[in-house]
Amino acid sequence: IYTVAPDGANLTQLTSGGFDHREPVYSPDGAWIAFSSDRNGTYDIWVMAADGTEPRMVNVSLANDHSPT
Repeated sequence: IYTVAPDGANLTQLTSGGFDHREPVYSPDGAWIAFSSDRNGTYDIWVMAADGTEPRMVNVSLANDHSPT
């Protein structure tokens, strides 16, 4: 997951590793980003600060979870 300015400047990588991080969505106040990730073997919902710090899983499920809102 990356952020970038509308003019294409300031490309910043927020997540890394050999995992599939997808479906990012900002919290209403812009302080957090929710996303789905398969870093634990199935897709779970994670949140991180908008600058990419403090990633944490917010659900525990045996099924794949997608589309955080």
